[in-house]
Amino acid sequence: MSELKLVSENSNSYWAIHDRAMMAASNLKRCEIKMLDALIDVESRQVYYQMEIKDLFQYCTEMLGLSRHASYNFITVMNKSKEVPALLEAVRDGSTTVSKARKICICFCRCSGIKVCRV
Repeated sequence: MSELKLVSENSNSYWAIHDRAMMAASNLKRCEIKMLDALIDVESRQVYYQMEIKDLFQYCTEMLGLSRHASYNFITVMNKSKEVPALLEAVRDGSTTVSKARKICICFCRCSGIKVCRV
């Protein structure tokens, strides 16, 4: 019990630093889901047109300040999840991240319907 108290009192201890890193990772995952959901709403209502922006990619990079890479990841997952809702659910339930979801290739097979392949 005294060790736990020591960790909370010393913000530079290894465990305190690890705890902060774990919290940041958890927050990052939650924020990633919120961003994906927000972009789905932005796209469905075409919010970017109201701001005289030509498309969602430009909105992400110029208005939101996301990197081109992050914008591409979010938009790709958002678009593919329209065809494959399970992809969006996998991100929402924490089974995968947006970055990993973007790497998933959906292969359509006549016999078996949708086959998910990792690339």
